[in-house]
Amino acid sequence: MAGARRPGLDLVRGVSHVTTGVVAGLATAPLVTSGPYETALWCAAVGGAAMWPDIDHPSATIARTFGPVTTLLSRLAFRLSGGHRKGTHSLAFAAASGVVAHLAAWASPVAGGVLLVLFIGLGLRGANAAVPRHQRINVAVHFAVATGAVLLAYQQGLTLGWLGAAVALGSVTHLAGDCLTEAGCPLFRPWSRRSYGIPLTEDRPTAEPAIIAAVNLAGVAMVIDRAGWWPVVVQLDVWATRLDDRMLQLLT
Repeated sequence: MAGARRPGLDLVRGVSHVTTGVVAGLATAPLVTSGPYETALWCAAVGGAAMWPDIDHPSATIARTFGPVTTLLSRLAFRLSGGHRKGTHSLAFAAASGVVAHLAAWASPVAGGVLLVLFIGLGLRGANAAVPRHQRINVAVHFAVATGAVLLAYQQGLTLGWLGAAVALGSVTHLAGDCLTEAGCPLFRPWSRRSYGIPLTEDRPTAEPAIIAAVNLAGVAMVIDRAGWWPVVVQLDVWATRLDDRMLQLLT
């Protein structure tokens, strides 16, 4: 379903995109990763790539992630894609981004590492991991954290053969989120300019927080399952039930 743009009804918060991206990463990690650190890196890459389609928005926060570098990249994307939520918000862009990232990681560990630093940085910025009004500090911190994570990955002998898949998955996750708004996304651009969306968040200020809460719960459940913590959770529930029964006995 297509919808006309109206101010205030077509925005999804960056932290929401990052959250859904990370959870999508958790859900798919067993298919592509082995070991906790590689899983964490994969989830960080997918979460950061979930901000990638918004690189076409020069005034957005993520355009300032790495200072002039991402600002210039954002302006270039804005012009080439035809404006915000145009070409970069299509399935073709998601696929192309994944292919480019895969080829870069395959051709050179340095190129793959640079891209991974970019996506982790976008994720940190999108998640509001920043100090207000301290742009230079934010750039330095994001760069240091992202670069440190990548260097540690290489030190542990990890390869980035999955980087293209992470970028494509994160980008598609972003599109799915934006398709829940009234404006939707031109999913089949450049072949069609029609926007598709199911405006679940239209005139419903609590809709987005509710969706993100559900996504967070799913993420927590997956972490518990992967870590083998369900027996602990069940035991805690048993103890809580016994405590409730004991309190009722004392009160009655």
